[in-house]
Amino acid sequence: MKKTLPENAQTRKTIPVYSGLIVYFREALALVAHLSYKGNEQHNPGKPLHWDRSKSADELDALLRHVLDDDWVHVAWRALANLQKQTEKKGLERMMQEIDQQFAQPQEIPHLDPNELEKALARLTIRPKEKTHYGVGEGDENGSWNH
Repeated sequence: MKKTLPENAQTRKTIPVYSGLIVYFREALALVAHLSYKGNEQHNPGKPLHWDRSKSADELDALLRHVLDDDWVHVAWRALANLQKQTEKKGLERMMQEIDQQFAQPQEIPHLDPNELEKALARLTIRPKEKTHYGVGEGDENGSWNH
């Protein structure tokens, strides 16, 4: 079996699977594991638990369908499936480097000139529109939108 984690001991210490994943998300992961079990019973009855990738390959479409249905266990399963495939495609260490780069770059906070901010806020002020010559407008003199 291919090793999952990098060989380098220092790098391995930056992957706290128990304290950074299991402890954080123990109930959520239990639900995803239960879903895997039930899905295997449905799609591969009588066979040992395994991910039959030929059954569905549309992780992102399915994930978003589950988001629309508020089905968060399925969302998590599909997100993990997509992440697994992306990791297999790019490589674990490369994806870890991408994460490291995100945290290495200082996040710039733009300087806000108070005068420019005040002008921008003034442009955003909503004012009621005048009535049209038909007597129906998008807002009356009191700012009411009820017609």
